[in-house]
Amino acid sequence: MEQADREANRFKEFRHAVEKDSKAKPLDVRNNSHEESGSQSYSADSENLEVGMQQAEHDPFDVAEEIWLLEQIKDIQDELNILKIVILDQTSVIDRFCKLQPNAYYALKEQRTVRNYGDEVKRITMHADRTYQTVCMVQ
Repeated sequence: MEQADREANRFKEFRHAVEKDSKAKPLDVRNNSHEESGSQSYSADSENLEVGMQQAEHDPFDVAEEIWLLEQIKDIQDELNILKIVILDQTSVIDRFCKLQPNAYYALKEQRTVRNYGDEVKRITMHADRTYQTVCMVQ
C-alpha cells in the first residue's frame, strides 16, 4: 500500500507543478463534493473531462486528461486491492466452514459465490492494469 501512496502523491505533485506552469484551467476536474450521489458526481466529472479534452485539443502539451485518468485508475486499483483482501478473508472463512460442515449445501453455494466474486475482481483488476498501461503510453 505504501507504493500506491507514493504514486498517488507523485501524481498530485506533478499535477500541481503543471498547474503552476500552465495558464490552463486547473487539472483537478474531479467533483470534490462527497455528499452528492454517484450519478451526479459522474455527470459533473464527465462535463469537466470534456472541457479538459477540448483544452487538450488546443495545446498538444496539455496532459490534464491523462493525469486525471491516471489518478482515477490508481484510485480504482486501490479499491480493487481492498476488495481482493476482503474476498481472500471471506474465502478462508468459508473454506474452513465447509470443512467443518461438508454436507451444508448453503455453505457450498456461498463458497462458489465468494470464488466467483474473486474471479470477477481479478478480471476487473487485469482490465484496470491494461488501461493504466495504455494511458501511460499515450503520446
